[in-house]
Amino acid sequence: MLKKIHLIFILLSLISCIREPTAPEQKLLPSKSSSAVILCEGLWGYNNSTIDKYILDDGIVYNNFFSLSNPGLVLGDIANSITLKGDTAYVAVTGSNSIEILNINNGKSYGRIKLDGNLGPRNLFILNDTLAFFTCIFENSIRVFNPSSFKLTEKKMIVGPAPEGLAGYEAYLFVANSGYGDYFSDHPKSSTISVIDAFSFEEKLTLKTGSNPIKIICNPRTKKFYVSFKHLPSKKDSIGGLIEYDINSMKEVRNWRFKINDFCLDINENICYAIDSDGILKIDLNSLQAQPGRFITNPKISDIWYSIAYYEFDKTLWIGNAKNYQINGEILIYDFLSPDKPQKKFSCGLNPNTIIFQKINK
Repeated sequence: MLKKIHLIFILLSLISCIREPTAPEQKLLPSKSSSAVILCEGLWGYNNSTIDKYILDDGIVYNNFFSLSNPGLVLGDIANSITLKGDTAYVAVTGSNSIEILNINNGKSYGRIKLDGNLGPRNLFILNDTLAFFTCIFENSIRVFNPSSFKLTEKKMIVGPAPEGLAGYEAYLFVANSGYGDYFSDHPKSSTISVIDAFSFEEKLTLKTGSNPIKIICNPRTKKFYVSFKHLPSKKDSIGGLIEYDINSMKEVRNWRFKINDFCLDINENICYAIDSDGILKIDLNSLQAQPGRFITNPKISDIWYSIAYYEFDKTLWIGNAKNYQINGEILIYDFLSPDKPQKKFSCGLNPNTIIFQKINK
Protein backbone atom coordinates (compact mmCIF):
# COMPACT_ATOMS: atom_id res chain seq x y z
CA MET A 1 0.00 0.00 0.00
CA LEU A 2 2.81 2.43 0.86
CA LYS A 3 4.50 1.88 -2.53
CA LYS A 4 1.17 2.53 -4.22
CA ILE A 5 0.73 5.81 -2.33
CA HIS A 6 4.24 6.93 -3.29
CA LEU A 7 3.57 6.11 -6.96
CA ILE A 8 0.38 8.18 -6.93
CA PHE A 9 2.26 11.21 -5.60
CA ILE A 10 4.95 10.83 -8.30
CA LEU A 11 2.42 10.54 -11.12
CA LEU A 12 0.42 13.52 -9.91
CA SER A 13 3.52 15.71 -9.79
CA LEU A 14 4.33 14.81 -13.40
CA ILE A 15 0.88 15.47 -14.89
CA SER A 16 -0.19 18.49 -12.87
CA CYS A 17 1.03 22.07 -12.66
CA ILE A 18 0.14 22.07 -8.94
CA ARG A 19 3.09 21.22 -6.73
CA GLU A 20 2.48 18.12 -4.63
CA PRO A 21 4.14 17.73 -1.23
CA THR A 22 6.53 14.81 -1.01
CA ALA A 23 5.61 11.72 0.99
CA PRO A 24 8.42 10.89 3.43
CA GLU A 25 9.74 7.55 4.55
CA GLN A 26 7.44 6.41 7.34
CA LYS A 27 10.33 6.15 9.84
CA LEU A 28 11.54 9.74 9.34
CA LEU A 29 9.37 11.72 11.75
CA PRO A 30 9.70 15.50 11.88
CA SER A 31 11.69 17.51 14.39
CA LYS A 32 10.40 20.76 15.86
CA SER A 33 9.35 22.91 12.92
CA SER A 34 6.47 25.06 11.72
CA SER A 35 3.61 22.88 10.60
CA ALA A 36 -0.03 22.55 9.71
CA VAL A 37 -1.89 19.89 11.67
CA ILE A 38 -4.99 18.34 10.09
CA LEU A 39 -7.54 16.49 12.21
CA CYS A 40 -9.54 13.94 10.22
CA GLU A 41 -12.63 12.66 11.99
CA GLY A 42 -13.07 9.44 10.03
CA LEU A 43 -16.40 7.59 9.91
CA TRP A 44 -18.72 6.98 12.85
CA GLY A 45 -18.20 3.53 14.36
CA TYR A 46 -15.02 2.76 12.38
CA ASN A 47 -12.47 3.97 14.95
CA ASN A 48 -10.47 5.57 12.15
CA SER A 49 -9.83 9.19 13.14
CA THR A 50 -6.34 10.37 12.21
CA ILE A 51 -3.96 13.31 12.48
CA ASP A 52 -1.90 14.39 9.47
CA LYS A 53 1.02 16.80 9.70
CA TYR A 54 2.39 19.04 6.95
CA ILE A 55 5.86 20.55 7.45
CA LEU A 56 5.57 24.10 6.13
CA ASP A 57 9.26 24.72 5.43
CA ASP A 58 9.89 21.44 3.62
CA GLY A 59 6.54 20.77 1.95
CA ILE A 60 6.42 17.25 3.40
CA VAL A 61 3.22 15.59 4.57
CA TYR A 62 3.06 12.83 7.20
CA ASN A 63 -0.23 10.99 6.84
CA ASN A 64 -1.55 9.31 9.98
CA PHE A 65 1.15 11.11 11.96
CA PHE A 66 -0.31 10.12 15.34
CA SER A 67 -0.22 6.37 14.70
CA LEU A 68 3.21 6.58 13.08
CA SER A 69 4.48 8.17 16.28
CA ASN A 70 2.62 5.74 18.55
CA PRO A 71 2.81 2.24 17.02
CA GLY A 72 -0.21 0.15 17.95
CA LEU A 73 -2.21 3.17 19.15
CA VAL A 74 -5.14 4.68 17.23
CA LEU A 75 -6.65 8.07 17.87
CA GLY A 76 -10.18 6.72 18.21
CA ASP A 77 -13.69 7.19 16.85
CA ILE A 78 -14.80 10.60 15.53
CA ALA A 79 -12.20 13.14 16.60
CA ASN A 80 -14.09 16.44 16.46
CA SER A 81 -11.66 19.14 17.59
CA ILE A 82 -8.01 19.81 18.30
CA THR A 83 -6.65 22.65 20.46
CA LEU A 84 -3.03 23.72 20.94
CA LYS A 85 -1.37 25.08 24.06
CA GLY A 86 2.32 25.52 23.39
CA ASP A 87 3.64 22.18 22.12
CA THR A 88 0.74 20.21 23.58
CA ALA A 89 -2.35 19.27 21.59
CA TYR A 90 -5.68 18.25 23.09
CA VAL A 91 -8.10 16.26 20.92
CA ALA A 92 -11.78 15.72 21.75
CA VAL A 93 -12.72 12.25 20.46
CA THR A 94 -16.50 12.13 20.63
CA GLY A 95 -17.29 8.50 19.81
CA SER A 96 -14.47 7.13 21.96
CA ASN A 97 -15.57 9.37 24.86
CA SER A 98 -12.02 10.55 25.48
CA ILE A 99 -9.55 13.42 25.27
CA GLU A 100 -6.21 12.53 23.70
CA ILE A 101 -3.18 14.60 24.75
CA LEU A 102 0.00 14.58 22.68
CA ASN A 103 3.21 16.42 21.87
CA ILE A 104 2.52 18.10 18.55
CA ASN A 105 6.23 18.17 17.58
CA ASN A 106 6.89 14.43 17.64
CA GLY A 107 3.33 13.12 17.88
CA LYS A 108 3.99 11.16 21.06
CA SER A 109 0.96 10.60 23.27
CA TYR A 110 1.15 12.00 26.79
CA GLY A 111 -1.96 10.13 27.80
CA ARG A 112 -5.69 9.89 27.37
CA ILE A 113 -8.50 11.13 29.60
CA LYS A 114 -11.14 8.40 29.49
CA LEU A 115 -14.55 9.69 30.46
CA ASP A 116 -17.17 7.70 32.34
CA GLY A 117 -20.67 7.56 30.94
CA ASN A 118 -21.85 8.66 27.52
CA LEU A 119 -20.60 12.27 27.50
CA GLY A 120 -19.38 12.79 23.92
CA PRO A 121 -16.65 15.46 24.21
CA ARG A 122 -17.01 17.83 21.27
CA ASN A 123 -14.97 21.05 21.55
CA LEU A 124 -12.31 22.36 23.93
CA PHE A 125 -11.22 25.75 25.19
CA ILE A 126 -8.08 26.29 27.29
CA LEU A 127 -8.22 29.38 29.48
CA ASN A 128 -4.89 29.09 31.32
CA ASP A 129 -2.36 26.59 32.66
CA THR A 130 -4.81 25.01 35.09
CA LEU A 131 -8.27 25.61 33.63
CA ALA A 132 -9.76 24.12 30.47
CA PHE A 133 -13.31 23.32 29.39
CA PHE A 134 -15.04 21.01 26.94
CA THR A 135 -18.58 20.57 25.67
CA CYS A 136 -20.32 17.22 26.12
CA ILE A 137 -22.81 16.82 23.31
CA PHE A 138 -24.61 13.78 24.76
CA GLU A 139 -24.73 14.98 28.38
CA ASN A 140 -25.80 18.55 27.48
CA SER A 141 -23.03 19.88 29.68
CA ILE A 142 -19.73 21.69 30.07
CA ARG A 143 -16.96 19.87 31.95
CA VAL A 144 -13.63 21.05 33.34
CA PHE A 145 -10.10 19.63 33.37
CA ASN A 146 -6.59 20.75 34.25
CA PRO A 147 -4.54 21.01 31.02
CA SER A 148 -1.22 20.75 32.89
CA SER A 149 -1.93 17.73 35.09
CA PHE A 150 -4.38 16.17 32.57
CA LYS A 151 -6.82 15.62 35.43
CA LEU A 152 -10.58 15.83 35.12
CA THR A 153 -12.26 17.86 37.86
CA GLU A 154 -15.70 17.24 39.37
CA LYS A 155 -17.11 20.48 37.99
CA LYS A 156 -20.02 20.15 35.59
CA MET A 157 -22.65 22.54 34.27
CA ILE A 158 -25.79 21.55 32.38
CA VAL A 159 -26.39 23.97 29.52
CA GLY A 160 -28.67 23.63 26.50
CA PRO A 161 -29.24 20.52 24.37
CA ALA A 162 -26.31 19.15 22.36
CA PRO A 163 -23.66 21.82 23.07
CA GLU A 164 -21.09 21.95 20.27
CA GLY A 165 -19.10 25.14 19.59
CA LEU A 166 -17.06 26.61 22.45
CA ALA A 167 -14.99 29.80 22.57
CA GLY A 168 -13.75 32.26 25.16
CA TYR A 169 -12.83 35.89 25.71
CA GLU A 170 -11.27 36.98 29.00
CA ALA A 171 -13.61 35.64 31.72
CA TYR A 172 -16.40 34.70 29.29
CA LEU A 173 -17.16 31.30 27.80
CA PHE A 174 -19.55 31.07 24.86
CA VAL A 175 -21.32 27.75 24.25
CA ALA A 176 -23.40 26.92 21.17
CA ASN A 177 -26.40 24.80 22.19
CA SER A 178 -27.17 23.28 18.80
CA GLY A 179 -30.16 21.11 19.65
CA TYR A 180 -28.58 18.52 17.35
CA GLY A 181 -30.52 19.76 14.35
CA ASP A 182 -34.18 18.76 14.44
CA TYR A 183 -33.73 16.22 17.23
CA PHE A 184 -34.06 18.66 20.14
CA SER A 185 -35.16 21.78 18.28
CA ASP A 186 -38.24 22.14 20.51
CA HIS A 187 -36.17 22.26 23.71
CA PRO A 188 -36.47 25.73 25.33
CA LYS A 189 -32.69 26.22 25.28
CA SER A 190 -32.17 24.84 21.81
CA SER A 191 -30.50 27.23 19.32
CA THR A 192 -29.06 29.42 22.06
CA ILE A 193 -25.67 30.66 23.23
CA SER A 194 -24.87 30.12 26.91
CA VAL A 195 -22.67 32.92 28.26
CA ILE A 196 -20.71 31.58 31.24
CA ASP A 197 -18.35 33.16 33.76
CA ALA A 198 -15.32 30.89 33.47
CA PHE A 199 -14.07 31.56 37.01
CA SER A 200 -17.30 31.37 39.00
CA PHE A 201 -18.59 28.74 36.57
CA GLU A 202 -22.02 30.35 36.42
CA GLU A 203 -24.27 30.90 33.42
CA LYS A 204 -24.77 34.66 33.21
CA LEU A 205 -27.25 34.79 30.34
CA THR A 206 -28.62 32.92 27.37
CA LEU A 207 -28.75 34.45 23.89
CA LYS A 208 -31.25 33.27 21.32
CA THR A 209 -29.44 32.65 18.05
CA GLY A 210 -29.94 31.02 14.66
CA SER A 211 -31.19 27.46 14.36
CA ASN A 212 -28.67 24.70 15.02
CA PRO A 213 -25.63 26.83 15.99
CA ILE A 214 -22.40 24.92 15.45
CA LYS A 215 -19.25 27.03 15.69
CA ILE A 216 -18.13 30.13 17.60
CA ILE A 217 -15.05 32.30 16.95
CA CYS A 218 -14.06 35.39 18.95
CA ASN A 219 -12.10 38.32 17.58
CA PRO A 220 -10.39 39.88 20.61
CA ARG A 221 -9.21 42.89 18.57
CA THR A 222 -12.75 44.03 17.75
CA LYS A 223 -14.50 42.50 20.79
CA LYS A 224 -16.94 40.64 18.58
CA PHE A 225 -17.84 36.97 18.34
CA TYR A 226 -19.33 35.06 15.44
CA VAL A 227 -21.69 32.09 15.41
CA SER A 228 -22.44 29.86 12.43
CA PHE A 229 -25.85 28.19 12.30
CA LYS A 230 -27.12 25.51 9.96
CA HIS A 231 -30.13 24.41 7.98
CA LEU A 232 -32.95 22.55 9.72
CA PRO A 233 -34.54 19.98 7.37
CA SER A 234 -37.94 20.49 9.03
CA LYS A 235 -38.04 24.18 8.08
CA LYS A 236 -38.24 24.99 4.39
CA ASP A 237 -36.89 28.53 4.81
CA SER A 238 -33.97 27.49 7.03
CA ILE A 239 -30.73 27.89 5.08
CA GLY A 240 -28.26 28.74 7.86
CA GLY A 241 -25.81 31.61 8.10
CA LEU A 242 -23.54 33.67 10.33
CA ILE A 243 -24.31 36.09 13.18
CA GLU A 244 -22.07 38.78 14.67
CA TYR A 245 -22.39 39.71 18.36
CA ASP A 246 -20.85 42.52 20.38
CA ILE A 247 -19.12 41.19 23.49
CA ASN A 248 -19.59 44.38 25.52
CA SER A 249 -23.35 44.59 25.00
CA MET A 250 -24.01 40.89 24.29
CA LYS A 251 -26.30 42.06 21.48
CA GLU A 252 -26.59 40.85 17.92
CA VAL A 253 -24.98 43.37 15.55
CA ARG A 254 -25.77 41.87 12.13
CA ASN A 255 -26.30 38.58 10.34
CA TRP A 256 -25.87 36.99 6.94
CA ARG A 257 -27.97 34.12 5.60
CA PHE A 258 -26.37 31.50 3.38
CA LYS A 259 -25.68 27.78 3.46
CA ILE A 260 -22.55 27.58 5.59
CA ASN A 261 -20.27 24.59 6.14
CA ASP A 262 -17.44 26.25 8.06
CA PHE A 263 -15.78 29.62 8.53
CA CYS A 264 -12.58 31.24 9.76
CA LEU A 265 -11.35 34.74 10.53
CA ASP A 266 -8.35 36.78 9.55
CA ILE A 267 -8.18 38.39 12.99
CA ASN A 268 -5.74 41.15 12.05
CA GLU A 269 -7.51 42.33 8.89
CA ASN A 270 -10.99 41.56 10.29
CA ILE A 271 -12.05 39.43 7.31
CA CYS A 272 -14.31 36.37 7.40
CA TYR A 273 -13.92 33.48 4.95
CA ALA A 274 -16.79 31.00 4.83
CA ILE A 275 -17.50 27.79 2.95
CA ASP A 276 -20.88 27.58 1.25
CA SER A 277 -22.21 25.04 -1.24
CA ASP A 278 -20.31 26.65 -4.16
CA GLY A 279 -16.91 27.44 -2.65
CA ILE A 280 -15.57 30.27 -0.49
CA LEU A 281 -17.28 33.55 0.40
CA LYS A 282 -15.44 36.61 1.71
CA ILE A 283 -16.95 39.16 4.12
CA ASP A 284 -15.09 42.37 4.92
CA LEU A 285 -16.19 42.86 8.51
CA ASN A 286 -14.75 46.39 8.59
CA SER A 287 -17.66 47.63 6.49
CA LEU A 288 -21.04 47.98 8.20
CA GLN A 289 -22.77 47.22 4.90
CA ALA A 290 -20.58 44.17 4.18
CA GLN A 291 -22.18 41.36 2.20
CA PRO A 292 -20.68 37.96 1.32
CA GLY A 293 -18.92 37.96 -2.04
CA ARG A 294 -17.61 35.04 -4.05
CA PHE A 295 -13.86 34.64 -3.49
CA ILE A 296 -13.09 31.06 -4.60
CA THR A 297 -15.31 28.78 -6.66
CA ASN A 298 -15.33 25.04 -6.00
CA PRO A 299 -14.52 23.62 -9.46
CA LYS A 300 -15.99 20.22 -8.65
CA ILE A 301 -19.36 20.72 -7.03
CA SER A 302 -19.62 17.03 -6.09
CA ASP A 303 -16.69 17.58 -3.71
CA ILE A 304 -17.71 18.69 -0.23
CA TRP A 305 -15.48 21.43 1.14
CA TYR A 306 -15.68 20.66 4.84
CA SER A 307 -13.27 22.90 6.75
CA ILE A 308 -11.30 26.11 6.31
CA ALA A 309 -8.38 27.86 8.02
CA TYR A 310 -6.39 31.03 7.43
CA TYR A 311 -2.60 30.97 7.86
CA GLU A 312 -1.61 34.53 8.66
CA PHE A 313 2.15 34.16 8.18
CA ASP A 314 1.97 33.58 4.44
CA LYS A 315 -1.62 34.73 3.90
CA THR A 316 -3.02 31.48 2.53
CA LEU A 317 -6.37 29.77 2.84
CA TRP A 318 -6.42 26.06 3.61
CA ILE A 319 -9.48 24.02 2.66
CA GLY A 320 -10.29 20.54 3.91
CA ASN A 321 -12.02 18.72 1.05
CA ALA A 322 -14.02 15.75 2.37
CA LYS A 323 -14.96 14.74 -1.20
CA ASN A 324 -17.93 12.38 -0.65
CA TYR A 325 -17.33 11.67 3.08
CA GLN A 326 -16.51 8.02 2.28
CA ILE A 327 -12.96 8.20 0.89
CA ASN A 328 -9.74 9.95 1.89
CA GLY A 329 -9.93 13.70 1.60
CA GLU A 330 -7.42 16.30 0.50
CA ILE A 331 -6.10 19.67 1.58
CA LEU A 332 -6.18 22.54 -0.90
CA ILE A 333 -3.95 25.59 -0.32
CA TYR A 334 -4.89 28.85 -2.01
CA ASP A 335 -2.99 32.13 -2.06
CA PHE A 336 -4.67 35.48 -2.66
CA LEU A 337 -2.81 36.23 -5.87
CA SER A 338 -4.32 33.33 -7.81
CA PRO A 339 -7.58 32.21 -6.16
CA ASP A 340 -8.66 30.51 -9.39
CA LYS A 341 -6.63 27.41 -8.54
CA PRO A 342 -4.81 25.96 -5.50
CA GLN A 343 -1.07 26.51 -5.32
CA LYS A 344 -0.67 23.15 -3.58
CA LYS A 345 -2.74 20.14 -2.60
CA PHE A 346 -2.13 16.86 -0.82
CA SER A 347 -4.02 13.80 0.34
CA CYS A 348 -5.24 13.48 3.92
CA GLY A 349 -7.42 11.19 6.00
CA LEU A 350 -11.18 10.80 6.01
CA ASN A 351 -13.23 13.96 6.56
CA PRO A 352 -10.70 16.66 7.50
CA ASN A 353 -12.67 18.81 9.95
CA THR A 354 -9.99 21.02 11.56
CA ILE A 355 -6.74 22.62 10.38
CA ILE A 356 -4.49 24.38 12.89
CA PHE A 357 -1.01 25.86 12.61
CA GLN A 358 2.08 25.85 14.80
CA LYS A 359 4.58 28.59 13.97
CA ILE A 360 8.15 27.95 15.21
CA ASN A 361 10.44 30.98 15.30
CA LYS A 362 13.98 29.87 14.58
